[in-house]
This record gives sequence, structure tokens and C-alpha cells, in this order.
Amino acid sequence: MFGISLFKILLTGAVILAVWYGFKYLGRLGGRISGSDGDKGGSTATVEDLRQCDVCGTFVAPDAASTCDRDDCPRR
Repeated sequence: MFGISLFKILLTGAVILAVWYGFKYLGRLGGRISGSDGDKGGSTATVEDLRQCDVCGTFVAPDAASTCDRDDCPRR
């Protein structure tokens, strides 16, 4: 009744393969969907080098409009 038969081994292997290939298929399908949506009107991130402020020592972007809230900050 609970013995291992050839049919049970083949059925277990078929189920494992079906799940394996199902996940591979869904992964490829999800990659296509997210890849195509990323190109439609999304904002692109830019990389900027930061410079150290001479007064307070914090690192800021060269084109940053924010200040460090100090009276002697050169960005005011």
C-alpha cells in the first residue's frame, strides 16, 4: 500500500519537472513585463560625484540647491 513503485517515482519526477519549468517560464514572462514597463516614461537615475563642503564637511552634490542650515554656508 505505501510501497515505492515505478509509477510513483515517475509521477513524482513529472511533477517536479512541471513545477521547475513552470517557475522558469513565469520568471522569463515576468522579466519581459518588467523590462518593457521600465522604458515607458519612467524617470532615469543619474549618478553625480559629491564634493565635500569646506565649511561643514558634509558631502553635497555640486548642483544641489539645499543648504546645511549654517550661517556661514557658501550655498545660501
